[in-house]
Amino acid sequence: MWSWLASLISGPLIKSALDAYNAKLKAGNTTDKIAADLALRELDVQARELEAQSALKIAEIGRWYEPEKLFAYVTLVFYGKVLLWDKVLALGSTDAAP
Repeated sequence: MWSWLASLISGPLIKSALDAYNAKLKAGNTTDKIAADLALRELDVQARELEAQSALKIAEIGRWYEPEKLFAYVTLVFYGKVLLWDKVLALGSTDAAP
């Protein structure tokens, strides 16, 4: 799934890279050639950054200790204590709101 998403996102990058390369080939003077080279390098860097971000996300998926999941666990324990333990089973006490 992630490779499909990366190909979906990188599709416009590849098209832009080809356009930049074509502009480089068509550039007649040196300033146009330098601008085309810089655009091509920038697109290459963006593509590598996208690959690195997707690799990081793939490496993080499936871990129980992800920050988003840890927050959900803490919230679940809190509501479980307040609602189930204190209110439903009446085995504890929850401070009344002021």
